[in-house]
Amino acid sequence: MDHSPVSRVSYRPYPSTPIEKVTYTAGESSELVSPQRRPRQRGYTRAKRPSTRAHAGNSPTRAIRGLTPSSNSTTYDLLHPDNTDTTSNLSPQNTDSRFRNTSPLRPTLDEAYLVFLEAVSSGECAFYQLNQVMFVANGWNIHKSEAHGWYHLQSASIGLTDTVTVVCMCPEYRNRDHCFHQRFLLDYGKQTFPVGHLFNENPSSTILFSRVKDVLLEDAFINHFSVASHLGHNTVKNRVIVDHHGDDKGGGSWNCARDPS
Repeated sequence: MDHSPVSRVSYRPYPSTPIEKVTYTAGESSELVSPQRRPRQRGYTRAKRPSTRAHAGNSPTRAIRGLTPSSNSTTYDLLHPDNTDTTSNLSPQNTDSRFRNTSPLRPTLDEAYLVFLEAVSSGECAFYQLNQVMFVANGWNIHKSEAHGWYHLQSASIGLTDTVTVVCMCPEYRNRDHCFHQRFLLDYGKQTFPVGHLFNENPSSTILFSRVKDVLLEDAFINHFSVASHLGHNTVKNRVIVDHHGDDKGGGSWNCARDPS
């Protein structure tokens, strides 16, 4: 066998079909053939759509506390696309038109709403009921997908019909007259917060709705209260968030969301 150095190396196109076995014998060819790497496709990178947790037989709806939205909502359709595999076929021509986005960096409103639903389901965005008509929830930054602050909501039925109206004090609602908190209560409010639960319906009551241990200070907690600003009025504008960071004797710092000073 000739062990002299190869005189020439050339590259040929990568074969279109797999080659199972190739046998070389001495004197058969004086040149070595190396497969050519596939060229990279140019194009933009599309942001990955958030998972709806449709794994192991769990539907996207079950991932959101097993709830079924109201019949007049489009959320049910969004959670049941024809192709539930959200990790493939993400190019614009293969993506459901309901999720199509002209920008690979900013999600559509419906995509952002799915992220919000997952955040509520996991507790990342807290959502509590104070009484039959009053709620409190973390604010939600649509573009950053993160929770911030606390805001009151009020839900009420109109007349003798089943029509429900929701008012929220978050910045998004005050600027646009609609927000994800409002949409969530309209879609899932009846299933998430049953009417039969007993509450203290005193409109002047002070409600401790969140209490977290301070891991840095001994015997210190971060408490969040819903406080009536005017006695006798059970309305969303009559409630204010008060924060206390300190011990159970009242020591520490107090902050009112309506009057930070």
